[in-house]
Amino acid sequence: IMMNLTVMVVGAAGNKAAIAAMEDKIIDSKYVRLINTTAKDIPDEYKINTDLVLPLPSALGGCGKEPSKGRKAAIDAIRSKSINLSNIIDQDTKQVVLVTSTEGGTGCGATPIIAKYLEAMNIPVHIFAFIGFQDEARGINNTLKFFRELSSSVILHTICNEKFRDFSGNYSRAEEAANKEFAKQLEILLGSKLICSDQNIDDTDLYKLVTTSGYMDIKHVKLAGIKSIAHSNEIIKNAFDNALCLDYEPGCKRLGIIIDAP
Repeated sequence: IMMNLTVMVVGAAGNKAAIAAMEDKIIDSKYVRLINTTAKDIPDEYKINTDLVLPLPSALGGCGKEPSKGRKAAIDAIRSKSINLSNIIDQDTKQVVLVTSTEGGTGCGATPIIAKYLEAMNIPVHIFAFIGFQDEARGINNTLKFFRELSSSVILHTICNEKFRDFSGNYSRAEEAANKEFAKQLEILLGSKLICSDQNIDDTDLYKLVTTSGYMDIKHVKLAGIKSIAHSNEIIKNAFDNALCLDYEPGCKRLGIIIDAP
């Protein structure tokens, strides 16, 4: 791994995505913290690891899609030091990745608060925000509140579950596919498959690229079986035309291209 990251996942959706990444061997559990107002969404085999699971105080056991409760839980936990952010983060960490849903209560409310505390500690904050299926008014309203709460200095990244839903309307499979996409993008962010050399991207290059504030997208395509220049151009163009994130106006401050050419 070229980049040392601490991955903090807030709320049920974020927990599921991080567990998928751990089970795919993308990241070791020692670099992950599962943060939630209830443990019922966390599989039993992960609950026994007291370093992995960090509880946010909640009298009801969950926030019921009410971000104000998630916000309060995060503030109370940080002030009381039941969650001590400075102790959680490894001294070699180059960036904290916060993973959350924008439509729920815990993640939507707590993530912007945790991000502000981390920024005050001069730690680059990268937010992976899962946008849900955008088919319920309260969830859409929570998403709007979430984006309003974020500062302009974070690195923001979105993955839309709706983009993974097939014509059968299977929501569960769409969530699983979105989590797989997150794991793949996290692997690229970590630089897991990069090998340092005199004529290759190194950890300094990667650090500059992934800590540029603003909106970020990570795309990956397979260039196997290329028949012509036009064919390769079409594959790359399709990656941008069929984005798995929120729609945005193309433009960039920095661009990194990694080609794995055996």
